[in-house]
Amino acid sequence: MRIREIEVNTKLNHRLVKLAKYGMWTFLDQLCLLGLTQLALFPLLAWQLGDKDFGCLVLAIAFVNMVGGSPSNGFQGFVFREAAKYGQKDQALILRTMVVMSFLFVLPIGLLFIFGSSYISGKYNLPLLGRFLPVLGLYLILFNVVSTLLVIHRIRREFGTIALIHAIQGLSLFSAIPLYLVGGIEAVSYGWPIGALSAVLASCLILREELFIRPLFSRFFAKRALAVWGAFSLSAFLLLSVGRVDRLLLGYWWDTEVVATFFVAVGTAAIFLIPAQFCSMLILSLLGIVPDREAFSRKFYSFYAIGVCLFTLAAFCVGSLCGKLVLNTLYPSLAGNALPLWKFAVASFAILNVQLLCRPFIGKFLPVRLIPVLTAINVVGRLLPILILVPSRGQRGAVEALLIGSVVTSISYFSVYLRSFVFRKSIPAFQLGENRSAADVMNTFPLDKN
Repeated sequence: MRIREIEVNTKLNHRLVKLAKYGMWTFLDQLCLLGLTQLALFPLLAWQLGDKDFGCLVLAIAFVNMVGGSPSNGFQGFVFREAAKYGQKDQALILRTMVVMSFLFVLPIGLLFIFGSSYISGKYNLPLLGRFLPVLGLYLILFNVVSTLLVIHRIRREFGTIALIHAIQGLSLFSAIPLYLVGGIEAVSYGWPIGALSAVLASCLILREELFIRPLFSRFFAKRALAVWGAFSLSAFLLLSVGRVDRLLLGYWWDTEVVATFFVAVGTAAIFLIPAQFCSMLILSLLGIVPDREAFSRKFYSFYAIGVCLFTLAAFCVGSLCGKLVLNTLYPSLAGNALPLWKFAVASFAILNVQLLCRPFIGKFLPVRLIPVLTAINVVGRLLPILILVPSRGQRGAVEALLIGSVVTSISYFSVYLRSFVFRKSIPAFQLGENRSAADVMNTFPLDKN
């Protein structure tokens, strides 16, 4: 009996050590994705470029991020769903095929930005925008390639490798500052493709034994990926695009300084999503071995719901208290105009924590057909307020629209969570079957981080 107890404790300690390690790497990964850019790079660029030129850069990034990783998202989703069913040799073939597919699907969109930049800049009457967009179009192509490469590391739970690659990418972005000093304002945007290229090279170096072998492409896996590509990529595009419409309308109806002010408030407040994103990814990883929702009691789900509410309230309180200090420290020239928007921005992202923390349970245990419904609610809840408020109220209307969208999205997720887990009827163990893919869908959904 004593030996059995020691074995159980040893296994538990081993799992706790692995959990702590995964948690640390996941947190560092999120810090590299948001912290380096929002807390360091963008404040430095705002100080160097000035408000109007910085706003133009933000507008150009918004155009490209409107597409983001959506062209390759369907192929990433296929890797999530299928790769674990095969051995390492076939996993490598799947990865090579999806990288090729991602490149082929994003290439026309990148070229559209490159050759259509003059038309877009003409519509906005911003010549500088036309010089930023071609460079960022190249970044878009590289970004989709590296996003697909990183999927295999997530499947294998190589979180340290992901954090390392994102750190390399984030640090390489800082090349924008010396490029500006040497080549002027037009050279700033080259930092983004340099950052993405460094991540691609790092990924290829790590995966060199799996990437650079024949065959490079499998028609069998390509056909199967195309069958799921539309659902994944369309959902990703809708979520990404609606999160950037506010900036595009601000730049069209108002001016780039207004865009910069809105970005300063919203982009900085986005740091309060890091803890929730960290918890969401960690919980989803832990739920991977849980067979069904009946594994947890109604009491557990009830206390978790209360914890989500308290977490959201704490994020709002901390963000509200430190807003003036943060804005004056990071963006002294824009802080005065951004401060009235701060509480709206912090409230928006604090409320969005509810969605992030409910998402792992919904994605793991509930039918996949719920995902398009929740996505549609998210899109409508964000888009309609933006179209109504931004043209007439400018940056104040944009941040109010963000708050409304966050409330609608979080209420929809929280309602589904309460109905399905807290107020559920006692049922037999829920067999996922085909619905197991819901977790994969949720895990590949992008977030509005900027």
